[in-house]
Amino acid sequence: MKKNISQTSKHIIRACTGAAAALLLFFSACDFQPAKNTERNRPVGGGLSQGRVLPNEFLESGGGGSGGATIDTVQSGDKKNFPMLSKKDIKDLLDKTDAKHLPQNVMAEEPSFTPPYKVGKVKKEALELSVERLNALRRISGLYPVEMSDTDNDNAQYGAFLMKLTNQFKHGGIPKPDGMSEDDWKKGNNATATSNIYPINNLIGAIDGYNRDPGNPNVGHRLYQMSPGITTVGIGFVPGSHCEKVIGTSKPTKNLKPADFDWNFVSYPAAGYFPLEGNLFGSPAFWHVQFHGDKYTVGAGKIIVTRVDTGEQWVEEHGGGGTIIFNKSNKWRPELGTYTFEVTGVRNKTNIPERFVFTTEFFNRHTL
Repeated sequence: MKKNISQTSKHIIRACTGAAAALLLFFSACDFQPAKNTERNRPVGGGLSQGRVLPNEFLESGGGGSGGATIDTVQSGDKKNFPMLSKKDIKDLLDKTDAKHLPQNVMAEEPSFTPPYKVGKVKKEALELSVERLNALRRISGLYPVEMSDTDNDNAQYGAFLMKLTNQFKHGGIPKPDGMSEDDWKKGNNATATSNIYPINNLIGAIDGYNRDPGNPNVGHRLYQMSPGITTVGIGFVPGSHCEKVIGTSKPTKNLKPADFDWNFVSYPAAGYFPLEGNLFGSPAFWHVQFHGDKYTVGAGKIIVTRVDTGEQWVEEHGGGGTIIFNKSNKWRPELGTYTFEVTGVRNKTNIPERFVFTTEFFNRHTL
């Protein structure tokens, strides 16, 4: 399993496994910080082509098609262990992990921002709900759940506290506050350098916000918490500051990742059914597809998104790589309905071109 984790995550975290400077440089490109002239409370950091498979035909056939090699793209992630969910399944997962289920005060111990400092402690049920929310989002995309780590929670708590105390929301490089011990400062600074960070007052809003990743066309925060390579996370929070440790986390205490976890691609929004709501996927909306690097290579090509009922089409060039992101032009605004998503330039490891196309139906879970 250790080998599999390394292989599947290498194209996401390659920039962060080298020197600390490279890590900070990567994060600086997608920092979750408030931006000027942007929406409030945001994270920092044509006709159908002939022969294209229509949604119902594709969903019912389980992908594929005639003529040439074809990736089975009926769903994101592992369709054997985590088969595509129904609309009701998705609604139930999200309903039971909504922020309304958080305790009124999520802090078990309040922080103190004057010496001697106290970093505070989050109630266990609030942390558990946060990880359940993350795992709900991962499940919709066909991914296995991740485990909450007490050690990583503690580390992330120091990071959240340090950012709030100094009012500096960045990945590392935070000066040591007067009166703080060297060990506590290093612990918090390290956490900010290895975490998704967000100045926000809501634990569930932070998890959703990392996946929405508004204003960040690299969707780096989403890629970390939706990675097929991570197994544990740590969550730290004080009101106004959230820290989600996703790099260098502890080993899981149980086998949450099946040894036979098998996937071709991971998409967000997921192939199949996906709830269209502003907290999870707003406008401008960046749609990403991550390919299994041990199975496929993606050269330069095009991304073609088509709204099925109108035939309206959006086309963008891409340069290839393990992760392809659509809507960097900010011209697409998702609406309820069915879309096809197609990537050209995909080849398998024997260098045979693959036909890569999947279908997503956006729906409103609150009207089911």
